Amino acid sequence: MSDNALLKLVMAHPDPFGGPSLPKIFLLIVSAIKLKDDILLAQPAEHSSTEPPDYLPPSIVVLLSCICNLTESIVRGTGGS
Repeated sequence: MSDNALLKLVMAHPDPFGGPSLPKIFLLIVSAIKLKDDILLAQPAEHSSTEPPDYLPPSIVVLLSCICNLTESIVRGTGGS
């Protein structure tokens, strides 16, 4: 399934529970994947590129927050809306 087809499917079914919507989560994931190299630059040299990072640089958090219209705490994974 292409990214566009998946996005259309996700947008057709928004989250009914009041959290971040599925389209926003999808956009966050796609954007983070595109920024992977920049995210990895802030990790210790021995950090595996196949493991989730322990730390997101503040610039990445702000960028993803703006792109996805989410709070910085949601982007960092530390809080709610």
